[in-house]
Amino acid sequence: GQDMIGHHMTGATSPEFSIVLPAHNEADNIAPIVEAVKQATAPLGSFEIVFVDDGSSDGTLGAIRAAAAKDQAVRYVSFTRNFGHDAALRAGLSHARGRAVVLMDSDFEHPPELIPELAKEWRAGFKVVSAQRLDDEGPTSAFKRLSSRLYYRILNLIADVRLEPGSANYILLDRVVVDVLNGLKDNDLFLRGIVRWLGYPLKRVPFKQGTRRHGVTKYSLRRMVELAVTGIAVHSV
Repeated sequence: GQDMIGHHMTGATSPEFSIVLPAHNEADNIAPIVEAVKQATAPLGSFEIVFVDDGSSDGTLGAIRAAAAKDQAVRYVSFTRNFGHDAALRAGLSHARGRAVVLMDSDFEHPPELIPELAKEWRAGFKVVSAQRLDDEGPTSAFKRLSSRLYYRILNLIADVRLEPGSANYILLDRVVVDVLNGLKDNDLFLRGIVRWLGYPLKRVPFKQGTRRHGVTKYSLRRMVELAVTGIAVHSV
């Protein structure tokens, strides 16, 4: 179930950019990420920020409500329980109204300063602009780097889609791509695989992983394994 509470901007015009931010127990990051995203996006044109509260058990929803009350550009979807990151991305996509939709994490590991660069490539005609993490740097453990590379190697051997190492769910999608994704009925969505599988012109933009401001990472080993299995199940026989 979803409880959609819209703090809608008035007028029929859609914003140029939607920034979709799934959040699970990120209470202390909400206000700072709103400010950082606004700073990066405001010079580019009209925008909205769409939070998806993925069944948080801390004060995340309260922090999102406070941000929405203060700023009419902030809207949100709230899940009744934790449905997981990909479900949150899907909900965000279905509520985003922008001509371009940026999907990113709300914990600062996806640096908001990259948004103008993603927007520049979109304006140059790319329908998908994917942020690609430079894996040799930043606070990534050796185990995670190694397992990530091995995973992409296996996936590329058996799958119907080619994924480059460092692929992240930090991605800009043109409205035509968002509409296609919203029309897909498959609930098991491995988003970064599907957008490549669709075959729209894609541009990669490298980025250095940022440092999370508050709270703890949500990428437990179990969650990484679940995501990995979904990717293989969706994209191979």
